[in-house]
Amino acid sequence: MAYLSELVTLISLNLTIQLLNAGQVKGTFPVTNVTTGTPILVTSPAHGVPPPVAPNPPSRVVHGVISGVLGEVEANGPWILEPVDSDTFALYKIDAQGHIVAGVGTNAYAGGGVIQYALADYAILFGRHLLDLATSVVPGRVVFIPTDEPAWGFEPYGGIGAPTALPPTRGTPEQQAEKQQPQLATTFPTFDVYVSAAASPPSPGFGDFDAVVALRDVLYRVCFDASGSPRAKVLGGTWTSQKKDAGSKIQRGQQWVGRIQFQQPVVTSPLAYVPAGVSLVLDVLPVNGGSADTTVITIPSTT
Repeated sequence: MAYLSELVTLISLNLTIQLLNAGQVKGTFPVTNVTTGTPILVTSPAHGVPPPVAPNPPSRVVHGVISGVLGEVEANGPWILEPVDSDTFALYKIDAQGHIVAGVGTNAYAGGGVIQYALADYAILFGRHLLDLATSVVPGRVVFIPTDEPAWGFEPYGGIGAPTALPPTRGTPEQQAEKQQPQLATTFPTFDVYVSAAASPPSPGFGDFDAVVALRDVLYRVCFDASGSPRAKVLGGTWTSQKKDAGSKIQRGQQWVGRIQFQQPVVTSPLAYVPAGVSLVLDVLPVNGGSADTTVITIPSTT
């Protein structure tokens, strides 16, 4: 698998796609221009996302979906949008190898377009330093915090089992690549996950709880799909908004905190998570030296 930041980024992007497909749109930014080149730059006047302050990187990114762009249609789709200034985003995506790469624009912009996002903070927040933002519940907020994890062990290929036939074997592209490397050990990355939500229109009782449960369950489905069975599990959870000392911490809505653990094999080369909608293409060279033909195998992501 990949680094923790890539895992959380992939979960955030796929959670955004799932929520938007279900009609859960938190906000939109209009698109007024799209540039060609690398990375693609999208103009959205006065978008309100804090731009970077040199020499520091941007403090916030948007995980969103762009649609309706004419001409430069390659700008449409899910993106990591980094604010360049108060009016502009640079577009990045996760490729088939799970790496974050810049978007490439080749066609001329012909108008239209909108950016949609689904989470209150534009994306899943990552790290305890951002937990203070969760003291006042905003609908649709998720915070991932790495925490204590068990001792390393050895689960064959992270729990998906040893390969039975090569090539190809079944599974996600990440699992395909994984099975062709020797495994050294298994780690268990573990996160405290804060899920906060509120019903719309406001419903301090039943509706707020249901909103949290709905967001939590979609989040877990994304975690399960991103890692592959059985490598994501919920170790436990609690309703922090119902604790005796919650008091002023919760201004609106409810909050659930759970501990989610993944199984991650340690292999020779770091492996990456594969985003939804990306296919990995393999060229299999002939065994017979007298043949020049190759077999092309396209493995779609199952996430």
